[in-house]
Amino acid sequence: MANLAAILMDKDHWKHPDTFNPENFLDDNGQFYKDEFFLPFSLGPRVCLGESLARTELFIFFTSLLQRLQFSWPPNTPPIDMNGIMGMVKMPHPFQMICRSRDVHHVQM
Repeated sequence: MANLAAILMDKDHWKHPDTFNPENFLDDNGQFYKDEFFLPFSLGPRVCLGESLARTELFIFFTSLLQRLQFSWPPNTPPIDMNGIMGMVKMPHPFQMICRSRDVHHVQM
């Protein structure tokens, strides 16, 4: 079994290993690049066989959410504890979020 937590939180490799920060995937010119240390579907003989399907599903799901909803934090709430709860997987501590409809009007033809 690969120690993915050690790879994904390596302070020598990632610019911001302790936070979600898209700058981890930008080069010095601000262009996106695929980092070989980003292994969300494991590696070696234990790699997820459905990786391509999962990537497509995640793209559709999150794109749909971002197109239809606006996400924000409730006022006067403490910042999210990013340490998480360790178990079989690392889970976030409970937190609150505001989700508002973007009121997208579809053009009918």
